[in-house]
Amino acid sequence: MARIALIGLVVAMLGAANASFAAQPPLRIVGFSRVGTFQVHGGTVAKARAAFGRPSQTRDLRRRSCEVSWRGLHISFYTLAHDTQCRPDTPFGSARITGAWVTDRGLRQGDPVAKARRLYPRAERPHFAGSHAIGLIVRLSQAVGDYGLAAVVDRGKVTALVISDPQGGE
Repeated sequence: MARIALIGLVVAMLGAANASFAAQPPLRIVGFSRVGTFQVHGGTVAKARAAFGRPSQTRDLRRRSCEVSWRGLHISFYTLAHDTQCRPDTPFGSARITGAWVTDRGLRQGDPVAKARRLYPRAERPHFAGSHAIGLIVRLSQAVGDYGLAAVVDRGKVTALVISDPQGGE
């Protein structure tokens, strides 16, 4: 009888843990400057780990980038200063947010493109996010081209966000 009670307790605890994970709020994206508590401009590998915890994957692509992933979030860091890219001080380059998110203007994953255009009336096609995206906030730099915040679109719905701010790696 005690064994059945113990098994029941373990099953209940696992169910509660799964429910609390699923109930986590979406990442709040503020312009192209913040992902949750992580500040993009001035953001580094060490600061991302402090904000999001231990990553599920880290890949050092020497001389190219440091690719760091958490569930629903992938951030690329890079620097021209070192061959080794996954140093704690390597600066932010870009991010792709595929997990649950909401922007500071109220755009959410799954919203129609029409809502994105209503919330971001200056939306345009960005070069940094690919052909199936609309640029929600796009800036131009003579040194790096366009950068900012873009929404990836699939079948008329917004599915992911891309943030590009490569100026830290120059």
